Amino acid sequence: MLSSTARERATVRDMLVLTEKATCLFQFAEHKGTKPYVVFGSTNPTAAVMALAWAIENLKNLEPYYQGWFQDGYSDEEVTIAGCALFPILRYAKELHGRDLVVEEPGLSNFSWIYSAFMERESAKIPEGFYH
Repeated sequence: MLSSTARERATVRDMLVLTEKATCLFQFAEHKGTKPYVVFGSTNPTAAVMALAWAIENLKNLEPYYQGWFQDGYSDEEVTIAGCALFPILRYAKELHGRDLVVEEPGLSNFSWIYSAFMERESAKIPEGFYH
């Protein structure tokens, strides 16, 4: 999950940092831009739009790391902790918010392979209607 060489581990850590930044910004955008969170504080559409743009920018910086992954089918050797952290944000955005980042955002096409591969994993299966 973290790779075998020092270089590979450093790359995975870089990927994980970008994924975590995008996740935090996406969650902040959600808290500032959706009605269910108004009980926790005021909403602010400008802050939500800005945080979402920053989250997507982090994902675009992360996307080149995934070039070529999973294109020849699913392989356990290609799964890293960074991929395990990336998949939930992509799925959460799609399933709960109806925002398919892989399809809607230009520059995130390499994520389609990882998204498809993780959807096949037994560990990533969730019950139908889980998010609703």
